[in-house]
Amino acid sequence: MNKTLNQNPASGFVRNNTLDFIRACAVLLVILNHLYPLVSAKSDPMIKKLVGFGFYVINTGGWIGVDLFFVLSGFLVSGLLFKEHHLSGKIDAARFLIRRGFKIYPSFIALLLITFILERTFLKSDFSFANAAYLKDLFFVHNYLGGRWAHTWSLDVEEGFYFLLTAMFLICIRFKKLTLKTLVITYLTLLISGIAFRLAANIQHPQYDFLMHFGKTHFRLDSLLLGVILSYLLNYRKEALGSFISTHQKWMLPVAALLLSLNFLLPYWEYNIVSVVFLSTNAACFGVLLMAALYKKEHVAIFNNRTISFIGQNSYCIYLWHVPVNVYLLLAFKKAGIATPFTSVPQWLLYAACYIGLSLAAGIIFTEIIEKPFLKIRETFFQSKSSPRAIEPVIENQVALELNKHLA
Repeated sequence: MNKTLNQNPASGFVRNNTLDFIRACAVLLVILNHLYPLVSAKSDPMIKKLVGFGFYVINTGGWIGVDLFFVLSGFLVSGLLFKEHHLSGKIDAARFLIRRGFKIYPSFIALLLITFILERTFLKSDFSFANAAYLKDLFFVHNYLGGRWAHTWSLDVEEGFYFLLTAMFLICIRFKKLTLKTLVITYLTLLISGIAFRLAANIQHPQYDFLMHFGKTHFRLDSLLLGVILSYLLNYRKEALGSFISTHQKWMLPVAALLLSLNFLLPYWEYNIVSVVFLSTNAACFGVLLMAALYKKEHVAIFNNRTISFIGQNSYCIYLWHVPVNVYLLLAFKKAGIATPFTSVPQWLLYAACYIGLSLAAGIIFTEIIEKPFLKIRETFFQSKSSPRAIEPVIENQVALELNKHLA
């Protein structure tokens, strides 16, 4: 077996270390983006050079890790449906959505329940969110109605996408239109409409507001649909896609890197072009990097780094818990008499180390005690129709087999 893969004998799942590496990069970008910066990092050139500049840059552009998650999610989740359709000519929509629910809901509900209890007991004097705020998060409407935890907006986008993707597959299969042409037309429609919606939001509300400019589901569907197109190409046009990447990677990779770097130079809260245009170009650039990584994984040793891949394997719960960890940690520093915003470099470094370390630890712990047990229950009662054991005799595309169940 390719060295970039590892097998879980109990479940038959196949993991691709390259994709875990990419997940880790995405979640680490987001974690660093939410670092509470040094006050002087924006005003003191010397502090910038010595300590704050690198983190100020990542704080400016690290949010694009969510864009990477969107492309990766569209790519992996649709891959499950493509393989099921390839095997049987249809999809079991209910089973697919139930399996998604076992992946998403238990850890998410645990987050909301634990933080709700904490803030109604030990931390009741520090937080006064209404019960409805937690309910809005629970029902995945935060990105339209607000809620308790700001970062859950991205889960709202993905949850809506799962239902829309399932409906699209059912309709396309019913009318025999599950083709590249259909996907491209749908993507272009979402791309143009997404840019138009975001432009209108910036015109109507010129003052920066993240949810208003970045967080709506209909603003972000083109990023997820691009991942679906990449999955289709990798499953059905593997050789043509590989040839295209090999031929054009010399200019595609530098251009993608250059365009992504603009996010770290242009603060998203100051430049409207970031929300209007970059949300779409980021997805395209990450798509290029994702395909290049998958086709070149044997030649890049860091993709097999076990530590980074391990972070990627726990990325969902790490993402869920990094914001509560940050909020409660800052509260602890405040109660300890350490002023926030931070003005002391040593205190800020201590905070940064605690925040990153505790975020990773919390994510790993909740993956073990919540996510994995529920995934075992899922595999007992709702085994995938596109599991490796089921499709191995009939699918010749080895890359498709390697990617199977990776988002499980």
